[in-house]
Amino acid sequence: MNKLLKSVIGLTAIPLIGGVLAGPAVSETRELRYAMGHPPGSFVVDAGQAYADAVGEYSNGELSVKVYAMSLLNMAETSAGLRDGIADIGFVLTPYFPAEYPHTNLLSESSMLLRLYGDKIVGKEGLGVCAAGATFWHNT
Repeated sequence: MNKLLKSVIGLTAIPLIGGVLAGPAVSETRELRYAMGHPPGSFVVDAGQAYADAVGEYSNGELSVKVYAMSLLNMAETSAGLRDGIADIGFVLTPYFPAEYPHTNLLSESSMLLRLYGDKIVGKEGLGVCAAGATFWHNT
């Protein structure tokens, strides 16, 4: 597993475990359902399974995550499925839901708009996206 994947797993597993353990117990079930609209065997599902393994390891077995690859919810259903409690965790493609995730989509759209500048901005894309995000969040 590469260093970036390990970092992402560690950074997402710790808040998830803390939030679940600190939150009120809705049920006795300690297995979290992770819905992914990607097919089994894809690198996204492999990363989701690595995340599930890390949650089990970091929680000393108190929590487990079951990955549902392209079975529990599809890409279009994931956002509403999370809201409605069908899944506990989901791989959401925020551009599918522009009204629900305007802040996240701002970053994606800003990076695409920078491509209109052609080669003049090559190597400076991150600076433009950060400036756009900072301006937006500061003014909202």
